[in-house]
Amino acid sequence: MILEDENLLPRFLALTGCAGDELRARIADADFLGAVLDFVLENDETVQRLADGTRIAPEAVRVARSKLPGMQVEWTP
Repeated sequence: MILEDENLLPRFLALTGCAGDELRARIADADFLGAVLDFVLENDETVQRLADGTRIAPEAVRVARSKLPGMQVEWTP
């Protein structure tokens, strides 16, 4: 979803400092995935788009984030 969005992608790349090859290399890194979900969770519309695109409940994005390392805010599903 992020990679396909011409508005989200540049912001995501700027915030993470990642380039295409690095994204591919880090896709299985739990810390990186947590950062991706942090980025998504910054905006309710982005959360909803991810949920719609993957056919999951928006709350599942928060639950997934809570399972990954590095979460800054305590949240209980």
